[in-house]
Amino acid sequence: MQHPAKPSGSRDAAAMVLGYLNFSSGAFDAAVWRGMNDLYAAIEPADGDGTVVERPDAADLVAAELRTRLADQESTTPAFRDAAAMVLGYLNFSSGAFDAAVWRGM
Repeated sequence: MQHPAKPSGSRDAAAMVLGYLNFSSGAFDAAVWRGMNDLYAAIEPADGDGTVVERPDAADLVAAELRTRLADQESTTPAFRDAAAMVLGYLNFSSGAFDAAVWRGM
């Protein structure tokens, strides 16, 4: 899978979601929801007329992207080295459970 392009500016959706899973106490964070939306939008982009065709494998692809990025973070960021196993546990849901967890608010 090709990594989604990082949006212009400083916002990196995958890093934001992984940081939330690693450091958050579970409180609602609108920026993380926007980040998750960006990850799904990269996999299910809108057509020119704004129509989005949902993919049945979208949750699997988002989870795979997050796992890949977690491995990158683990190798370069000390804070992720200690907690990578815990974050990976969140990401090892089956696609249905991962998708349900996302829609419930992680």
